[in-house]
Amino acid sequence: MAAGGKYVSALVSELPRVNGWSVARHGRDRTPDRAQRLLNHASWDTSAAMSVVRRFAATGLEEAARRRAGMVVGAIDETGQEKAGEATAGVKRQYMGCAGRVANGINTVHLSYVRDKTGHALIGARQWIPREHIDDR
Repeated sequence: MAAGGKYVSALVSELPRVNGWSVARHGRDRTPDRAQRLLNHASWDTSAAMSVVRRFAATGLEEAARRRAGMVVGAIDETGQEKAGEATAGVKRQYMGCAGRVANGINTVHLSYVRDKTGHALIGARQWIPREHIDDR
């Protein structure tokens, strides 16, 4: 199995701690070098990855749903994350539902493909960027 597959397998496993060494042991590698090389040097195209997940989810859930009657929906969820500083892109003083108050933070909107009685998959996510950040070169 390639380094990416081993890494993802370790992340979704029930390891009590996920670090370089535990990922290496889980993937039967002698050292964490492969996972670290993957994390430090791999090119990652988020849009392409979401496209693959979207196609996989739609195809797999459609096939499973043929055996059961069910409704398909797109579920949208806005999630806030509090941030201490202002250096992260998109951070602004705003109402943060997670904090229950106005605080520095970022908001991300997630879209999930949901098939009733079959399953669901995250197929898209976009960070909300304040207008003043977009206009500031």
